[in-house]
Amino acid sequence: LTVGGASAGSIDFGASLDGDEAELIGQDGFDNRLNISGWTNGVATVNGGVSSDDTIVGPNGGAQFNATLAKEGTVNGNSYQEIENLEGGDGDDQFVIANTVAIPGTVNGGAGGNDTLNFSNVIATAVTVTATSLSANNGFTGSVTNVNGGAADGFLNINAVVGTGADDILEGQVLNGGIPVDGTFNLSASSGTFVANLRTLNFSDFNEFTGGNANDTFNVNSS
Repeated sequence: LTVGGASAGSIDFGASLDGDEAELIGQDGFDNRLNISGWTNGVATVNGGVSSDDTIVGPNGGAQFNATLAKEGTVNGNSYQEIENLEGGDGDDQFVIANTVAIPGTVNGGAGGNDTLNFSNVIATAVTVTATSLSANNGFTGSVTNVNGGAADGFLNINAVVGTGADDILEGQVLNGGIPVDGTFNLSASSGTFVANLRTLNFSDFNEFTGGNANDTFNVNSS
């Protein structure tokens, strides 16, 4: 199926059955949103097209996105290419970034679930993750070194982050309505939680922690 014509730019796929196969090709030059949230069986191949800012929405019920190249990868066995933005469905999603990969767009955990941004396969360089605000659906919005060029809204609706195991930095600089929010870091070895405004960000394999412009608390070796 090729998305084209005057209405080019968006397509939602319905439910799939075992054995179903589909190829989705976005219109070149359009910002295509290719939604396979109902595609929980079968195999889909998604191509966003060139010269655009395209989004894939993964299957509901939980999905693993494997970003193997900047605009290419797989999600629950479905392949994608020429996709800039990754978005989860209503389940627990995991976004696994391969070594040296920089995602050109955003990573969005989606409307529900506990969603994880995972850099455990990255060995080329450490990452800095900064939680900057509370997301509209759940979790946090923020920036990370190799997603969306480090922009403040590089990730959205994220509930957990996994570092590289190197000298990764987690920064809690959350604003709510432009006002700095108190943050609490609960640290146990290189894992723990960051809590701000009753929201919790779980983390593992981070080694440096930085607060924001409010009153921050660091609980070391907390249970």
